[in-house]
Amino acid sequence: MTTPQLTSTPPPHNILDLTLCSPQLGLQADWSVADDTFNSNHFPTLTRLSLSNPSRSANNHEEILTLTSQRKFPRNINWTKFTPLLDQELQHTSSYSFLNSEQKYDKFTNSIYSVLDQIYPPDRKLTTTPTERKPFPIWWTPDCTSALRSRKLALKSFRSSFTLKNILAYRQAQAVARRIFLKAKRDSWRNLCQSFNRETNISEVWKKSKIFRSDHRPPPLALSADQLDLFADTVTPTSAIDSTESDATWTIIPCPSTHFLDAPFTLPELTATLSTKKSTAPGLDQISFAILQHLSQSALSTLLDILNSLWASGTIPNLWLHFKVIPIPKKDSQKFRPIALSSCPRKLIETMLNYRLIHWAEQSGLLPDTFFGFRNKRSIIDCITTLVSDIYLSFTNKEFLHAVFLDIDSAFDRVYIPALHQIMSQFNIPNHFSHYILSLMSPRYMIFTSASLYTTRITYRGLPQGSSPSPTLFNLYVTCLSNTTPHTKILFFADDIVLYHSNKSASKAANHLSRSLQNLNFTLNKTLRMSLSQINAHP
Repeated sequence: MTTPQLTSTPPPHNILDLTLCSPQLGLQADWSVADDTFNSNHFPTLTRLSLSNPSRSANNHEEILTLTSQRKFPRNINWTKFTPLLDQELQHTSSYSFLNSEQKYDKFTNSIYSVLDQIYPPDRKLTTTPTERKPFPIWWTPDCTSALRSRKLALKSFRSSFTLKNILAYRQAQAVARRIFLKAKRDSWRNLCQSFNRETNISEVWKKSKIFRSDHRPPPLALSADQLDLFADTVTPTSAIDSTESDATWTIIPCPSTHFLDAPFTLPELTATLSTKKSTAPGLDQISFAILQHLSQSALSTLLDILNSLWASGTIPNLWLHFKVIPIPKKDSQKFRPIALSSCPRKLIETMLNYRLIHWAEQSGLLPDTFFGFRNKRSIIDCITTLVSDIYLSFTNKEFLHAVFLDIDSAFDRVYIPALHQIMSQFNIPNHFSHYILSLMSPRYMIFTSASLYTTRITYRGLPQGSSPSPTLFNLYVTCLSNTTPHTKILFFADDIVLYHSNKSASKAANHLSRSLQNLNFTLNKTLRMSLSQINAHP
């Protein structure tokens, strides 16, 4: 611990940087000093703790976490080796005929693990090679490279000889590098802003703007056991569960009908869905979309047969019901945002089912024209335009317009699954389709992790955030609200609602709006088991 931390005050051996901990932690701690100052006057110190994973869950969850923690594959897989090796592994497809649908799926995933273990042995050391290092930021220029090299050389000279000349040279190189980095950022930002025009998509603007965020982000905060339990209780609060909700034996009809929604998946359907998927973090099974997108045509055909077998038999693999939840701290807040990681094959079949459901709902006219959220070729602009047009129309007719703006509190989390099933039955959606897609939603086993700690929860309520069918199912769930206000106009955008009524008499307009609001609140509370928040009325 005699390595110098401060670069501005030689001699170095008189300065100590101490990290205090208990004797028990000291035996499991590793303390070191970084080799670079990262454009600071201090050398950062690094303290690593090697802690064991305590037992805080059921044996089933322990086995899942133990099994998945052993599967660590690099993000940049050697695809030229992976694809042919997997084809060789899958050549024995004749043995699949003796297995049930879930065993077929397990054998397919085990084949992927076997190939990845051949390319990357489990006992390998996960070291960072030059090809795996993070690339320089987009604003980086050759001048930045030269300035960084000069700063490192000056630092090296100072550390080898602690003289006044060397410390002044290092400070000068540090200041020059800071100016060059700032100028490069500004010039690159100006060029980016000049590349935008009125035809640039807003998503493209945000995507390119985010690349200027610093790559040196602090690691996520590790929660204590009590904090993790409190976070889990916040995400999945403990409450009395209805017997119809907690019925784990949700019956899936194994014989699909001839309905369009129950048809087997096709290869074009599978490849089109895969092409829309971006590189996201995988679930507990460690099978990413990148792996599925690099399957050969024969491997894709095998995967399609397995998914169709799972679909026809109404089987859901065990790992598809388990979510790994990671707490991410919110910006400028002490609160945490839950990020749930689910299986990518699950997301794949969810997306295909959602595409079918959207097509069926739009073609059958199940969604009213007043629904603008989560629909193709509809946006918030259309909703606002409709409202503003009616406001100007009431002005032209010399009428009073009263409006109430509502927000459904925790909309997705409060969806009552049995009620959603009844609504889907009323829309003549086949039982096989509705039972399968709802079985993916409930129950859900949440494994909350932070560093080496974990705790588990189970939830039967609500629709999972980030799941492809959730927005479509939510739209179907609240369609009954459009019929509760016959004399009042109502517009929907996701969980935001606006009710308004115009009349020659201001009192009559307010009375109509009040009765409609009571009917809406009654339907939400009694039928859909939801509630309203942030009620604001504006005449």
